[in-house]
Amino acid sequence: MLGHQSGQGGLFRPDHALRGHVGQGTFYGLLAEQGRKWFRDEDFAALYREGFGRPSVPPSQLCVALLL
Repeated sequence: MLGHQSGQGGLFRPDHALRGHVGQGTFYGLLAEQGRKWFRDEDFAALYREGFGRPSVPPSQLCVALLL
């Protein structure tokens, strides 16, 4: 089953809480800001079977981890 990330985000997520330490102009800052727009969970829906198994790690999160 396809896992989803919350569109709302959170105040204490690492991409929000540590943004000042990473820097806005770095690759990591750009990935924190734009990663949710570049990699959406819906783009990977065809790779998962609905109603079968437990929810996966969101594919958008896996793509960001692969780039890191």
